[in-house]
Amino acid sequence: ADALASRFANVAAAVAPATRRFARDTGARIHALAPAKSGNDAEERRVLANAVEFGLVAFTDRLERRLDVAATAADLAAGT
Repeated sequence: ADALASRFANVAAAVAPATRRFARDTGARIHALAPAKSGNDAEERRVLANAVEFGLVAFTDRLERRLDVAATAADLAAGT
């Protein structure tokens, strides 16, 4: 549990403002299209924005650990 806590200790501070805006806007869009509503629009948008932001952070974390940047750059330069 300590390892997990330390890994995510600074995640909120490291999330780019553009990512936060994208998550907020995406959460609002999902909310606008969602067929079910609880009557608390602000809370629903906040929850959806947080879920999108969490997914983006998790994706970025996995991508940074799995992507071979040099090989990807070489493939792009070679046109493959």
